[in-house]
Amino acid sequence: MIKAINDLRRERAAINSRVQAIAAIENPSAVEVNEFNDLKVKFDQLGAQIQRQEAAEQMAAAAAVPVDNFTAPTAAPAVSAQARDHKAEGQHSIATFFTFIHALDQAKGNPHVAKDQVVSRLKVRDDVKASVASAFEQSIQMAMNTESASGGGVFVPTVLAQNVINYLFPNAVVRNTNGGPLEIPMPNGNLDIGRISAAPTASYTGRNAAVGVTSASTDKVSLKAKKLTGMIPIAKDLLRMAGVSPAVDTLLTTVLGNAMSVAADIGMIRGDGTGNNIKGLRYWAPAGNVLGATSLTGKSTADGTLQQAIRGDISRLKLALRRANVGLTRPALLLHPDSFEYLASLQTTTGAKVFPEVEANGTFGQIPIGITTQIPTNLTSGGAVGIGSEIYLVDWDNWLIGTALPMEVAISYEASYTDPATGNQVNAFERDETLVRMIVEHDLAPMHAVAVAVLDGVTWFR
Repeated sequence: MIKAINDLRRERAAINSRVQAIAAIENPSAVEVNEFNDLKVKFDQLGAQIQRQEAAEQMAAAAAVPVDNFTAPTAAPAVSAQARDHKAEGQHSIATFFTFIHALDQAKGNPHVAKDQVVSRLKVRDDVKASVASAFEQSIQMAMNTESASGGGVFVPTVLAQNVINYLFPNAVVRNTNGGPLEIPMPNGNLDIGRISAAPTASYTGRNAAVGVTSASTDKVSLKAKKLTGMIPIAKDLLRMAGVSPAVDTLLTTVLGNAMSVAADIGMIRGDGTGNNIKGLRYWAPAGNVLGATSLTGKSTADGTLQQAIRGDISRLKLALRRANVGLTRPALLLHPDSFEYLASLQTTTGAKVFPEVEANGTFGQIPIGITTQIPTNLTSGGAVGIGSEIYLVDWDNWLIGTALPMEVAISYEASYTDPATGNQVNAFERDETLVRMIVEHDLAPMHAVAVAVLDGVTWFR
């Protein structure tokens, strides 16, 4: 007896389950290996048998004769009552069902396109097309419940997009706001730059008086490379069989590169310089340049006290640099999106924007703004308890990034790495993995540390 096609599919699925179980055994026995080989042969045989039956069903559907080609008999002979042929009716229902399924497959799961294909394939008259279309839609809803495999969901193809939704990384603002610091090579991993720390003085004297003696003080700016690293293991099975993108290794490498960029950015903003960490703007800032934000409690745009308090705080940052003779030739403000949106949305009582240039140009006055979520909003400092943020004013013409090693990308198929979940050593060759490692070495240092000021305890928008 010929098995129904669904029985064949169920039998093949059972064989597949057993094959996968044997394949997962790290060291299968000889008996299991033989069983695996036998099952593979049977799996292929069932596949061929299923393909033949599917082809036969498609041919049967294609050979269906339109109703218009039939001629009604002139007289119907008398026929005695007969029992219903349930088997024939069942076969007809199955054939119709698989006509629907094939149409869905050809339409990549789109039921609207599939409906049109069904109507066309069955070659029905114009006056019954609407009925066939309605029957198709009801069949899809009733016979093909896509929420469960047993209800027919296994027959509905899953459409996989050719692109991938990327991760939402924070903005990297140090290098990307108004040009960022000056970058210089540091080939030996360290660099000392002589600096005049105190200038000589001059004074007017009488014609016959002795000229006053003066001197200049010097010190040095030292850069020492800090090593930023990242590594990601990629299963070779993913590289070999990636259905989303054939360049999945490039995709994951790009994501790792973004993570490296973000890590460098937060280090250059708030790194404390201890251990292997880079020292960032926050901890380079002299104590006198760390200013507490003015409380906005009780202040209003109606009488101008609110906008004056904000302008006053930004002016205090600018004065901290100008009083130290920093020219503000290439300034930048770095702040959290909360602070940015507060400035951008602040309105007067007439509805006019208080700082229209913030949203329109991304500047406060003429100073470019860099926005990043890497500046915290949960600080307890400057009068704020657990809700404080910071705003940085920096002149990039007085800052240096020394680069000892540009981004280096290395790939290995044999190296070992430490599994972060277990702490155990894992070998890439044994796991059939590809390791992608990235390293960059750099340091940040000011020519003059007074070229940064920090507004602490900012609680705007909270």
